[in-house]
Amino acid sequence: MSNISDTLVLNTEMGQVTIIFFLVLVTLTAKAHSNLIPEITTDDLIRVREDTPVGQRAFMINATDPEGVALRYSFKFASAFFQPDPNTGEVTVKSPLDREGQEVHSLTLVVSDGVYTDVQKQVTVVLEDANDNAPAFQGIPYNAKIPENAPLGTTVLSVSAKDPDSGTSGYVGYYMSGVTPADGGSLFQIGERNGSITLVGKLSFTEKSTFYQLTVTAKDGGGTLEGQHVIQSSSVFIFVNVEDVSDIDPVFLNLPSTATVVEDSPVGTPVFKVRARDPDTGINSPIKFSITNASATGLFQINMNSGVISVQSTLDREQHLESDGVITLEIKAEESVQNVNGVNAFATSEIQITIGDKNDNPPEFYDCTEACVNQNTFSGNIDEHSAVGLSVLGLSMKVIDADKGENSEFSLSIEGPGKDAFSVSPSRAVSNTIVQILMKTPADVDYEKGTTMTVKLIAVDSKKEEFKSTATVTISINDINDNSPKFKQETFDLEINEHSPNGTEIATITATDPDTEDVGNIVYKLLPESMLEFFNVDPGTGRITVENGDLLDREGRSFYSANLQAKDKANNTGTAILEITLLDINDNAPKMIRESYIAFVNEGPGVNFELQIQAIDDDQPGTDNSKIEYQIVESEFSSNFSIDKDTGNLKMTDALDREALDPALKGVIELNVTAYDKGIPPLGTSVIVEINVGDINDNSPLFQKNEYNFEVKESEQGAFINSVFAEDKDQTEMYNRISFSITGGSSGTFSVRSVPVPNNSGYWGNISVDQDIELDYETRKSYTFKVLALDLDRNEDSATVNLKVLDVNDETPSLKTGIVIGMKENTTVDGGVIGKIVGDDKDTMHLLEYELLRTECPCNESGVCQEEWFLVEPSGNVTINPEYVVDYESCHEVILHVQVTDTLTELGKNSSEGTITVRIEDINDNAPEFIQTQPNFVVVAESTDKDTSVASVSATDRDSGENAIITFEVLAVRFVNNNNQTEDLNKIFRVDQPPTPSDNTGIIRSLQSLDASKKGRYVITVEVKDKGGLSSTSEVVIFTVDETFKVSLEFRSTAEDFANNQANIKWALEAATGTTVHIVKVSGQTEQRVAALTVVEAYFIFPNGTALQHDTVLNMVNGNGNTEYRDILLGQGLSGVNAGSEDNQGKDNTEMFLLLGVVGGLVIVLVVTSTLLVFMRRNYQRKLKAAKAMNSATMSISENQKSGPVVPGTNKYTMEGANPVLNLNIEAATDLGFDEEDSNTDRSSHQINCLYCLNSLDYNIDMNMSEKDTMPMMVIEEEDEENGQSYYEPLGAALAQRGKRKGGDEDPPSLTFDNPALSTTDL
Repeated sequence: MSNISDTLVLNTEMGQVTIIFFLVLVTLTAKAHSNLIPEITTDDLIRVREDTPVGQRAFMINATDPEGVALRYSFKFASAFFQPDPNTGEVTVKSPLDREGQEVHSLTLVVSDGVYTDVQKQVTVVLEDANDNAPAFQGIPYNAKIPENAPLGTTVLSVSAKDPDSGTSGYVGYYMSGVTPADGGSLFQIGERNGSITLVGKLSFTEKSTFYQLTVTAKDGGGTLEGQHVIQSSSVFIFVNVEDVSDIDPVFLNLPSTATVVEDSPVGTPVFKVRARDPDTGINSPIKFSITNASATGLFQINMNSGVISVQSTLDREQHLESDGVITLEIKAEESVQNVNGVNAFATSEIQITIGDKNDNPPEFYDCTEACVNQNTFSGNIDEHSAVGLSVLGLSMKVIDADKGENSEFSLSIEGPGKDAFSVSPSRAVSNTIVQILMKTPADVDYEKGTTMTVKLIAVDSKKEEFKSTATVTISINDINDNSPKFKQETFDLEINEHSPNGTEIATITATDPDTEDVGNIVYKLLPESMLEFFNVDPGTGRITVENGDLLDREGRSFYSANLQAKDKANNTGTAILEITLLDINDNAPKMIRESYIAFVNEGPGVNFELQIQAIDDDQPGTDNSKIEYQIVESEFSSNFSIDKDTGNLKMTDALDREALDPALKGVIELNVTAYDKGIPPLGTSVIVEINVGDINDNSPLFQKNEYNFEVKESEQGAFINSVFAEDKDQTEMYNRISFSITGGSSGTFSVRSVPVPNNSGYWGNISVDQDIELDYETRKSYTFKVLALDLDRNEDSATVNLKVLDVNDETPSLKTGIVIGMKENTTVDGGVIGKIVGDDKDTMHLLEYELLRTECPCNESGVCQEEWFLVEPSGNVTINPEYVVDYESCHEVILHVQVTDTLTELGKNSSEGTITVRIEDINDNAPEFIQTQPNFVVVAESTDKDTSVASVSATDRDSGENAIITFEVLAVRFVNNNNQTEDLNKIFRVDQPPTPSDNTGIIRSLQSLDASKKGRYVITVEVKDKGGLSSTSEVVIFTVDETFKVSLEFRSTAEDFANNQANIKWALEAATGTTVHIVKVSGQTEQRVAALTVVEAYFIFPNGTALQHDTVLNMVNGNGNTEYRDILLGQGLSGVNAGSEDNQGKDNTEMFLLLGVVGGLVIVLVVTSTLLVFMRRNYQRKLKAAKAMNSATMSISENQKSGPVVPGTNKYTMEGANPVLNLNIEAATDLGFDEEDSNTDRSSHQINCLYCLNSLDYNIDMNMSEKDTMPMMVIEEEDEENGQSYYEPLGAALAQRGKRKGGDEDPPSLTFDNPALSTTDL
């Protein structure tokens, strides 16, 4: 019987004998259960991708066991990255792998069959790289400075990134992915391989950015990650600062500019402050100012540091009138620090300083005959009695005020004797002006009264009256002829006929002049000059004549007014007005007010038409010369019209017919109307009246024929058939346009198109087949329909068209759908023909041929037939290919893809494809065949009763339908024991037939309970047969698991608790052992003195029919270092693993009988030994108690000590039950019973108490001992005797082990064997 204990307890001097006995027992057991060692076949080097997900398979532990025993897989040392499945050997990833962290892993694989020592093998796992790392930049952050004048190609800086991946995944390429600001993108570039950033564009600290942020991306070469091609990348910012250098000239901030300073300003007066800066903002060199040039020197100066321009000397604007007082200075701004070229950069600009005027100059008179000279006396002349406003001649006088603006404003006045006769101009002026003396009072200027006159001019400054100047002017008076010629009257009325000949005298008119020098010297002239083209006058006589009679047209101009001028020698003039009237003559014919008349009138009766013809005559109204009469010139259509001779009102007297007109006239007729005046001779004119005769729709279309017969070939879309002709007599296109349509049910089949005939002589109706329709002779051979001809107002005429369709071989031959040919497999047909294909062609003439394109077998996944079973002849006969045999089981249906061709096709497609289905009928030509669904079956004989399912058989029949229905039958049963001895048995098994025809599995059931003592296998011969009588046989092997493999499991729980937790307990047992657990019996202990206990009888079976015995189960439950499942089972109350039957040892095993003999001998030895021990009882009593006391002393603590007096010479304290050494209370349950005074307390059922142990003699376990005594009973180990040396004193042994036991960790509890036959408590 096996128990749970901390250690194997052997406390007896007979230990050596017991060990010998144990070794003999193990040897015999090993011999009886011989086994072969498993072999690990996993490669020494394993490669695993590092991106294998957690939980996914990394590799398999491959191992074989010759007996096919289920193996257990594990690692010798736990791995942080890999986890083996103990049942399957599949190793999965436990935690994320990282090749870059650890590329090589060393694992010790362990495989166990549960019998021999574990098999181990060292393997190396190499992680294969995955692209799981992005390049990482080194030495960040990146910052750089670069001078703005750095040459192109300068290296700004270099970046570096590393990728720990290998291969292309570890390659790093560099790319510029962004630049801020964006215009810096053209300034930098990066080397893809070396990461060197170079300058490729010009920098500028002032005109461009002073700072750039570059974004550089590092990408690897790409690689596989979790099944996808991935390119990893990372980016970094690079900060580039541009350093300013002195390379730009100074810049003026306020130049060029202008400034103003008032003349006479004190020396040092500031005028303007020049400001300039150094654009090199990072350097900002001080600026020095100077004046390098000036339009007038010595006037201004500049402070070199501040740039202030100030007055250097006295300023007088009038000294610089040539520049209008503007002084131009050239200013130079120069940097005080040399630039990059080693020179002082400078810039120049200009400022214009205007010297402001001050009123410090009076106006002065100047004589400007040649050059202006300051002068105060002048002279001039003027004719007496000159007109007001005329100026005195001979003066070249000018007044100038040297000041500017309002300071130069002045006034002029006139004084002196002649101040009333003259005036001065202008009266006011600014700066300078020309001065004129004008005639003011002509009567006062008379040569006869005085030959000269004097005036005084005064110029006064408007701002300062004290600033003034004067000038004296002497004026000489000129004598003149001052009498003019005079006519007798002021106006003369004259008349003359229009168009009088040239030179015709109109009148003679003269004037007189009292000046004697003018007598006979008067000259005549007509004014204005424009009159001279019509009339003229003799300059000496005053005779007025016609100059150009052709221009004298009364109708154009009937009245002329002219001035006749008479001029004496002094050019004094006198004038008279001539009013000349032209007299009318009949020189104008009437004129039509329009060049032509256009009128519109519709044809037909009942139309009213009037048109006003109007003419005018330019001759004098109210005279015969201007009176007009009208008449119509006789013509073809003049009789249809009349005109009123006085008013010119034209009327239509007869209706017009548009169709009666010549079509060439296009409906237009012309009348010639003439207008005459009554003058002598009479004059006349004519005008054309164009009358457009409007067409009305008074005619209907007419077909040329009432019936047309046409022909057309079939199958031609849009084919032209023929034309019909119709005409409409109306002359305008709007009314004679004809449209055609088809009626009579064929409008959708045919179309008609209207086409005009040249010269507007009618319309063709072109009839065609519709573009989307093909006529089909086979469907319809003729058509009759009507064609309508319609004009705009739907006036119509109709004609009948008879159309004959001509046949064309244009129909595509076709195959009927759903053609099925049936035949039986494995048969032949006379002539090989199994059917005939008949195609269809609607053409009257056709010749069909057939061709097999391909065959299709739907029963194959690819649809491709492995053999060509059938042929198709051109005639359409389907024949069997003699080279092959048609087999239903290979394929039950073949689809023939056949093409039919019409060899006489003229138009269109000449062939089409179709399918013919050949259905093959099954015959019973295949015997059913067994299907191996399971290599072997295993039964637990003890639990196999009548009608228990023990195995199954499956078979299939390649035939179908009734031929595929199968039945099973058991033909024979034999039993083969473990010594391969065969025993024929009755048919103790039967086969349940498949429930439905579609099922192919039969269940084998026992006809009786199986013998649980039989060890071996049942071999069942099973026959399967179809309905046709074809059959086959197979043997089914069922391995039996006899009762020797029954294992008894003890649980410290009630049967009810076990039933509730049975699923978890069974799972833990199966997981720990790798077997299938068959529970055959569950029983509970009912004695009141015993704590709750449930005994479970079970079998631990492998799929190959082998089973585990209780000792192997015990080892596997202990876990061999893996306590996971053991802890679960202990938590469920597992307390023992025992053999299932006490008499199982040695049955049917010769070696076990030998073992029983040895055991019997040992029992005799033990009896003798026990007798000797009884006699030595008192001696051992003292030694054992002393040893126990000493061992307890090594582990006692002071707080457990008891106080009390010692009884000298005894091993007792005065306190009852006290320990003789430690004064500890001795629990009755732990008393060994060797005290002679308490010998009656010996307990044969005494057990060793520890945390997890079971008493070997009784199920009653004191599991709460720790509550009674904190010091459990310890085991005393004895030293082995060597070379015949005497045994060690137990107390000395305990002392010797004191050092070992102090501080030593207790071994974890384990399940071990405890042989009750050798319990020291029994001793």
